[in-house]
Amino acid sequence: MSNEPVVGNSEVKKLEERVRELERMLGRKTLEAEILREAISKTQTTKQISRPILLPKEVPDEDTSRDELRPEDHIGKVVR
Repeated sequence: MSNEPVVGNSEVKKLEERVRELERMLGRKTLEAEILREAISKTQTTKQISRPILLPKEVPDEDTSRDELRPEDHIGKVVR
């Protein structure tokens, strides 16, 4: 005789249902990850295209007060 424990049919059915449930969850998460990767890819492409348009034409001097700067002067620049 085998040394493996005997498992009842009801326990096997519960475990099989759990496996099916986990497989469905994995499928949904895989699809979600694919959608997010596609969105990130499209966002990065758009970002690369629009970035040169958003950069300020002239970077103000460091001693210029923040009140004198326009909002578009802050784009792409680290504000301290």
